[in-house]
Amino acid sequence: MRYPIRPGVVLAEVCGEYLLLATLDAARHCPYVYQVNETAACFWRLLERQLPEEDVAAAVAAEYDAPVDIVRRDLEQFLKDLREKGYLLSEEAGS
Repeated sequence: MRYPIRPGVVLAEVCGEYLLLATLDAARHCPYVYQVNETAACFWRLLERQLPEEDVAAAVAAEYDAPVDIVRRDLEQFLKDLREKGYLLSEEAGS
């Protein structure tokens, strides 16, 4: 499954911290700033490329030499948080 990112949401690195920033119209639908860790920033970059969830998990597992089942669980939680906060469009809106 692919996850449509809300237009206007960007990832920024500021002083070694990773932030999702809601710009333009996106700020009406989600928090202006959401701090994420390095792994979540890696997830985000892959989601921006519209990779399927399984490919994102596999790539991050390879990057961090981590068990794919643990990475998949963390990715699922990150996606849930993004949906709840409004950084991802609903599946209907992304179709």
